[in-house]
Amino acid sequence: MTRKQIISGICLMLAVILIASGSYLFLYHFNNKYTRPSLQPANGLLVLSEEDLAAQPLTFLTSGWAYYPDVLLTPADFDNQTSNHYMIYTEIGQYSHFDLTGNDQLPHGSATYALWLSLPPGTVCALELPEIFSSCNVYIDDHLIFRTGNPDPSAYKARTQEHFLTFTSTGNTRILLSVSDYSHYYSGLTYPPAFGTPEAVSRYQNLRLGICMAADALALLIALLAFYLGFRMHYKNALCFGGLCLAMVGFTSYPLIHTFFELPVFPLYAMELFCGYLIPFFVLLLHNQICETDRRPSMISQYLALFFCLLSFGYSACAPMLTTGLMQVFSGLVFTYKVFLVLWLLITASLAFKRQTPESVPLFYGDLFYATSFFWDLLLPKFEPVYGGWFSEWGTSLLLLMILYTLWNDLVKAYSFRLTFSEEQRQLTRQIAIQKTHYQDLSDRIEETVRIRHDFRHHMQLLNTLVEEGEYEKLKDYLKDYRIASNTDNRTVLCRNLIIDAILQYYNTRCQQNHIDLSVHAELPAELPYSDTDLSILFGNLLENAFEACTSQINGRKYIRLQAGWQREKLCLRVENSHSNQIHTHKGRYLSTKHDGDGIGTQSVRALTERLNGQIKFDVTDNTFRVSVIL
Repeated sequence: MTRKQIISGICLMLAVILIASGSYLFLYHFNNKYTRPSLQPANGLLVLSEEDLAAQPLTFLTSGWAYYPDVLLTPADFDNQTSNHYMIYTEIGQYSHFDLTGNDQLPHGSATYALWLSLPPGTVCALELPEIFSSCNVYIDDHLIFRTGNPDPSAYKARTQEHFLTFTSTGNTRILLSVSDYSHYYSGLTYPPAFGTPEAVSRYQNLRLGICMAADALALLIALLAFYLGFRMHYKNALCFGGLCLAMVGFTSYPLIHTFFELPVFPLYAMELFCGYLIPFFVLLLHNQICETDRRPSMISQYLALFFCLLSFGYSACAPMLTTGLMQVFSGLVFTYKVFLVLWLLITASLAFKRQTPESVPLFYGDLFYATSFFWDLLLPKFEPVYGGWFSEWGTSLLLLMILYTLWNDLVKAYSFRLTFSEEQRQLTRQIAIQKTHYQDLSDRIEETVRIRHDFRHHMQLLNTLVEEGEYEKLKDYLKDYRIASNTDNRTVLCRNLIIDAILQYYNTRCQQNHIDLSVHAELPAELPYSDTDLSILFGNLLENAFEACTSQINGRKYIRLQAGWQREKLCLRVENSHSNQIHTHKGRYLSTKHDGDGIGTQSVRALTERLNGQIKFDVTDNTFRVSVIL
């Protein structure tokens, strides 16, 4: 690579990193529940007026929750809005389990979240609660609004579901969440709830679910198309990409599932985590194939990715037995694995780029976008998207688009090669059939010549005897009968060029067998300044199309007329045939009547004409199809 190419490549890399970083910073500031401008609770109390609700009809309750560890409280435990139990104020998402200090070694247990709302009396409000892990009682003031599972430790039942509820404020409204978890690697209220007017909260929920549904439907459609093309064309990479899209659907569809159904923690969240780690497995598989990575390193990286898939499923399945230490070990392993994954993608794409593998260029920039998402995920951990996914999901999505773009180009090339191979195979099959017919004709003539030479001696002996005996009248009659008998071969040469004559003789025989009137007038020299292959493509394709049109003709006279001449160093050819089928065109090209797409025969002749700087013209009527070519 030249110095100029290296500098331009580095500038382009920096541009991709800057664009990716700008995108993630934009998401962090404008699509983040933690940075969204809104009034937040302070010391467990949120005070809102009618003007506040009108100005900010949607708020995400991220901070200021009263947190009571190790107890399940009910409204009866509160006297004058207070409780005698130990309490701290916490931010939602700050802790992912009930062991806040990390010293108890037991991440599971029970806790209560409380929040007081000071609102104008009679105000109708809405609250969207995300999944609460993994069983919960929800109280509004003194009333149990709903229950998910059973948080009572003596009768614990793990269930999760997203809930949308509305209530009317009495002035000072208390929201109480009594939560227990003994079955999941997350515990309690992990994601911030949405609060506001019913219209705003409902609109937010519908838009969020609509985006998720559209993305999953698109991924599923692409997966089905990839599987179809993979099985139809025996293309392994398309099958892998279909599996990758299904893994994406399995990982991102849980908001839809848990909105409509109350479901157990296991095995659904285990499957979700498994699908999350199945995505990098398929990415590595495709990445190694596209970058043409050496077999042994590829197998090591893929087995490592598969190991983490199985490890993640086992981690989720064993969640009830996890300790805080084991969760920290798993978190460290995951971090190390992500670092390895990012470095592996960048290094293999760089090496492929250095080897000038053309497919690696878009893949390398997709890897940069993905690596940048990992970097910003570490720098900005307080990111909870309002709509769409996390940084890693955005980075993975763009990387998948680059893989899809690369595979699509590869697929188009494979399809073009397949069409070319099919056309060459068709041409070869026709040439073999013509040569076989020509060989059979030559064999028949050789046998006839051998027979004539064998009988010639007997004829000469008989003629000599008749002359010696003076039987001149018998001699005349015998010679007359011999002349008639030897004139049984009616084969005529249709063209002095041997290649063209063989093609014409082949279709002449086929037309006679199918009762098609073939008229040939070909005044061509024995030698033409074109290759035998070009002549075979030109005459063979046009005659084959004409023959097939006549064969499928339902009524009327079936005929083919061919005129060819050599004038002023130009080959002039016209083929006209009858037909009864409806002929369809698309953008000036004639569509095939045997398969989807353009007619291969006419396309081959058109390509040949363009390559030899010739001219071609098609004239079509209801009953005739005429092709005129000048080379």
